[in-house]
Amino acid sequence: MRLCDGRYFPIQRHSGASPAQTCSSFCPASATKIYIGNGIDHAVAPDGKRYSELATAFAYRKKIVPGCTCNDRDAAEVRVLSVGSTQAAAKAIAADFEKQTRNQVTFTIRPPFDIDKELAEKTFDAVILSVPAMDNHDEAGDLVPISRVALARVGVGAVVKQGGPVPDVSTPEKLKAAVLAARSLTYTDPATPNTKPSPS
Repeated sequence: MRLCDGRYFPIQRHSGASPAQTCSSFCPASATKIYIGNGIDHAVAPDGKRYSELATAFAYRKKIVPGCTCNDRDAAEVRVLSVGSTQAAAKAIAADFEKQTRNQVTFTIRPPFDIDKELAEKTFDAVILSVPAMDNHDEAGDLVPISRVALARVGVGAVVKQGGPVPDVSTPEKLKAAVLAARSLTYTDPATPNTKPSPS
């Protein structure tokens, strides 16, 4: 949590770093403090004090505190590279972030296999990828240490024509049988990025 305006954010602890170190790495330009709990209203710091007792609790919702930033700069453009499958969640979070910080978030949406090319040619402030792809970049040293955070889960589903029989896809074998038995199949082209937040 950022002490100057009470702005709080979730963190994931990484090996080799304490929660306080992880929190500080997310917001290096301002003093931070760790609070733990299922909800912010009941979150408690290691010293036993509740977040709600803090003088600046929820202050960020009411006003912008001059000089209270995580990156030690005024409003700026935040450039995000993302795969299409997570953009609905990412853009919703970005809209809230823009209201709270005055920063502007600009998205570049690309299919998964174009991400490496974009990273090699351009500079981004954040990248949104699947866990395996993020692991590869983490191991290669492309990411700021302990800066990763879980953002969203993406499901994969199948649909059938209205009125048609619903196939049993409860096991890999039954899914394979259903695919082989289908009269026709429609699927997305991985070469075409999902540039819309919802199906048209």
